[in-house]
Amino acid sequence: MSDNPSAAPGSQPSEEEVRAYLEQLRETPADQVIAEVGSALLSAAQVKAGRPDARLLIDAAGAITDAVSDKVDANLHKQLSEAVTQLRLAQVEAEKQGGGGAPPGGQPPRPESSAERPSAPSAPDAGQPPPPTGGAAKRLWTPGS
Repeated sequence: MSDNPSAAPGSQPSEEEVRAYLEQLRETPADQVIAEVGSALLSAAQVKAGRPDARLLIDAAGAITDAVSDKVDANLHKQLSEAVTQLRLAQVEAEKQGGGGAPPGGQPPRPESSAERPSAPSAPDAGQPPPPTGGAAKRLWTPGS
């Protein structure tokens, strides 16, 4: 994909644009790439909430989160884990209701890259549901089920 707004839709990026993108990617910290990939998966899952294919996206984000747990900043891991948990709960609720609407509580928190992350932990968004406790965790599915 090209970031060039003047590029015609469907046109291929120039060799120069590809080289510039690759250089930018080489310089980007890995945790920022992980945050962006996780955010993209979680955003897509939110749009598909209630549909069976949302589970695949949520499971993929969960697998990435588990795989990087000891390799990325603890705050990033926590944000990804909380967002995955919230979407799993929202998916279960949406499936119960038989709809494909957005999950309750609005958007899941967007994982921040190390460059964007504040030095002190911030308070959770007021519009976000709390992490599951007690019986809520029993409704979660396990990946691949």
